[in-house]
Amino acid sequence: MAEYSCDMPLWGTVDWQKNLSLSRELLDRLANWQRLFDGSFHYQRGWIDTTEREAWTREAYELSAALRHELPPDIPLVVDLRPIEPKTPWWKLWASRGPFVYQ
Repeated sequence: MAEYSCDMPLWGTVDWQKNLSLSRELLDRLANWQRLFDGSFHYQRGWIDTTEREAWTREAYELSAALRHELPPDIPLVVDLRPIEPKTPWWKLWASRGPFVYQ
């Protein structure tokens, strides 16, 4: 899940820096995806435009597949794309769209 001003959109009980051996390429892609969120989504106004929103969403699905490929099979991957609709308050999206589990 992307969140404002985070370096990496990875959350959970496993410390990704210490316990995961993710490729540099994947880490760079994840960091770029986070930066796209920071630059393209405002918590009150939503996405700056649909093109940015669609690019961010497409990349999320590609990143999910790449991350699942590199993660150990015993670590679950849950993807939360809460702010994917324009002009909808983030809290409504968060409440209405549950995360999906990528297996």
